[in-house]
Amino acid sequence: MRNSTKFPKDLARHVRSLLVRSKESPPSIQVLTSLFETLYFASLQREESQSICCRLAFIDSKRPDPDPSEMIRADRWQVFRLAAGLPLNVRNLVKLSTAVDPWGSTLTVDADSNGKLGIWGVIDQSVHYSTFVVQEASSGPAMPGIFKR
Repeated sequence: MRNSTKFPKDLARHVRSLLVRSKESPPSIQVLTSLFETLYFASLQREESQSICCRLAFIDSKRPDPDPSEMIRADRWQVFRLAAGLPLNVRNLVKLSTAVDPWGSTLTVDADSNGKLGIWGVIDQSVHYSTFVVQEASSGPAMPGIFKR
């Protein structure tokens, strides 16, 4: 029996089907495949003997906060746009992953109308989500983006 997530394209099909079921507007199979291939190949790189690790949020750059909180909280995430977006490729992801600690920050990515992936910002306050994920907190804030689990 063939493993259904053996290749990035298989994973892309699986993730897209889950997103469709959860009523999200998912990117195309091609965009998801490109995203997963980039993440995979970046994970094989090393920067000065350090493993490459990052957190990404796939967020519509035109509508980064579709559900803004009515009450402003100090620990709520906030997106900071880069002065100029960068193509999401292995080289850029490796370089940024060494500068943006995934414990406290998240890189934001989106695809343009041609399906080209780009990094357009950084989210702060991911530390609260990180402590929740490693079960140091019993509850945590929701992170933005279409991949929520």
